[in-house]
Amino acid sequence: MAWTFDKDVMVDGPRRHVVKITGTSDGTGTDTETTAVDISTLDVEGRSVGRMRVNSIEYDTTVALKIAWDATTNDEIANIKGQGYMDWTPYGGRTDPQSTGSTGDITINPQSTASNDQFTVTLDCIKKPA
Repeated sequence: MAWTFDKDVMVDGPRRHVVKITGTSDGTGTDTETTAVDISTLDVEGRSVGRMRVNSIEYDTTVALKIAWDATTNDEIANIKGQGYMDWTPYGGRTDPQSTGSTGDITINPQSTASNDQFTVTLDCIKKPA
């Protein structure tokens, strides 16, 4: 089974979307990428979401994580490990560059499969209409 993931949407407002993702490894299998935010399931006041902006990431993790925009070649948002908080709000947030093959989704990829590796990541995002 390798990794199990749980997602808790904390806020899904007209523009703001906050999601907490937790993951735990049982020590078997390989590293597994998961979709943290699937924009096809979101809307902005009844309109589809065309793009997301990540304002901040709060994290507590025993394993290195790659957080990225899903694309043919994923576009990095952040590489994290340990405990911390990254806030790009004063700079306008981190916006999906919409590279070739972009889905607009945000993925998390743990870089280990050791038993009892775990993480909690909270993404604070802004939804932009299509």
